[in-house]
Amino acid sequence: MVDDSEEASLRVFSKYAPKVPVVIVKTMKDKYLAVSREEVREDHTRKRITITDQEVLEKAEQKLLERSKDDSTELERKGFSTDDTPLAYVSRGMCYHHYL
Repeated sequence: MVDDSEEASLRVFSKYAPKVPVVIVKTMKDKYLAVSREEVREDHTRKRITITDQEVLEKAEQKLLERSKDDSTELERKGFSTDDTPLAYVSRGMCYHHYL
């Protein structure tokens, strides 16, 4: 989700400093992955399907990838190029970059 402050900031940069490279940094990747892992576990428990910790992690990371694609689509819908404005998902020193 691209919030109003991110959109407003991008509009200012686009207007007054169009040549300045901008990267949108999304924080709390670790929290998003933790919530996603819990959702995956709960879903499998409810369906009584066994899943390994590795599979849980992979499914949570897939959810993050889907989220990043949704964020990129939303940016493009609002008139911003994701080639010029890449997204970075970060937490505790780790970084995940998504470029379309």
